[in-house]
Amino acid sequence: MIKAVRVIVLLVALSNYAASATAQGGGGIMLPLPTTMSLEKVLAGKPYGDNAKILSIAIDRKTYYYVLRDIYAEDPVGFTMGIDVWRHVQSSRPMMTVRGGDGTAVAELEPGQTVTVQGLFSFGSRSFAISEVVPGLGLSAPPKHY
Repeated sequence: MIKAVRVIVLLVALSNYAASATAQGGGGIMLPLPTTMSLEKVLAGKPYGDNAKILSIAIDRKTYYYVLRDIYAEDPVGFTMGIDVWRHVQSSRPMMTVRGGDGTAVAELEPGQTVTVQGLFSFGSRSFAISEVVPGLGLSAPPKHY
């Protein structure tokens, strides 16, 4: 019983430290964040506009470019949203590195194709562990029937 209480107190202290460090703009201690992204492989010569979020992802030592159509982060505490992931990586090159998972399915997309990718994003290493790749916009797609 005493050990369980100590573990709970330690976990609460670590979560408070991570939350305060993150709120202050520091890295803090953060667990990988479940993240869903809708990506479209960049089509050469197509103008995407000034506000397009072009995401560079390193997969197997090569860098690929995608238009970030939508991003959603499942933070149970509510401190981090999908746009926070974008803000964290936008000044880095490459912006993310895919570790494990089905990175080849994302790398082998044809230009103009869109997929929805689910996985875990790690803020410390800017790595993304892919757990699922689904063709199309997934959650971002407009409903087909009302």
